[in-house]
Parts: sequence; structure tokens; C-alpha cells
Amino acid sequence: MKNELLISGVALQPQEIEELQFVLQDDTIEVHVLETKGLVDLVQVVFNDFNAIGFTRDLIIGAILSKAYAAIKPVVEHLKRRSRVNSICIEKNFITENQTPFTLYVVSDAAQFEQLLTQLDSIPKEQLTPQGKNSVIMIRYDQQGHLEITDMGQ
Repeated sequence: MKNELLISGVALQPQEIEELQFVLQDDTIEVHVLETKGLVDLVQVVFNDFNAIGFTRDLIIGAILSKAYAAIKPVVEHLKRRSRVNSICIEKNFITENQTPFTLYVVSDAAQFEQLLTQLDSIPKEQLTPQGKNSVIMIRYDQQGHLEITDMGQ
């Protein structure tokens, strides 16, 4: 299964999508443009990384998600030159030491995304441990600018 880079809020022609695919230089990621009605001003880039990684005591979340971001950053920069990017999301699959699968969903305003990545390693592992099987743990900034970690369940 290929990973997906989903782009919404911007109208792209087929040749532009091919150009973005070329910019990625990664044949494990497939670019898709999602049509949105009425939200043309909100450009969002979502990277779904389906390759599950074992979640262990020594795992460095920031490094793993920074690597995922580095894979899509050429497309983000390309879109910024064309118009703008409002938000970035990375969705990454993990498996706990007990073999429980879960998804980590990191979302932020595009201008703050790299800053958020640098703060991930300061989060205690207990806060990133899912409460149940196939949980989704979301990390984002709250309205006061603090990291908010929420286990959204299944």
C-alpha cells in the first residue's frame, strides 16, 4: 500500500499533480487532490504514512515525524510558492510493545508545524500510549499555544 499525500483547498490541473509527484521524488507516496466545496481559501496538506513502526521505550517520535515531514516538505514549499498552505497534518501508524495498533495524528498551522515537531520528544511516553486498540492520538496546539494531546479512541 502506498502512502498518501492529500491536498485540499487548491485547484490543481493533472499536469500540476504530476509535477508535485515529481517534486516528491518518492515513489512510495502518491499525491491526491481532494475537491472541497466552498473552502478554496483553506489549503491543507495531509500525509498518511501507513508504514507501521514499533512504539518502544527508546522511540524518538520527533525524529520519526520529522522524517515524514521531510519527505513531503518539497511539495509544501512548492505549494507555498504557488499560493499558500494553511495547515499541515501527518498521520502515522504505530504498534505498541503489546502489539496494539494506533495512529498518531499531528496537526498544526503550517507556520508552526516545524516548531511543533521539535516539541514532540518532550512529551512523556505515557501520554502517547493508546487507551485501546486502533486508537487515534491527536497532537496539536490549543488556543493558548500549549501542546494538547487527546486520545480520540477508535
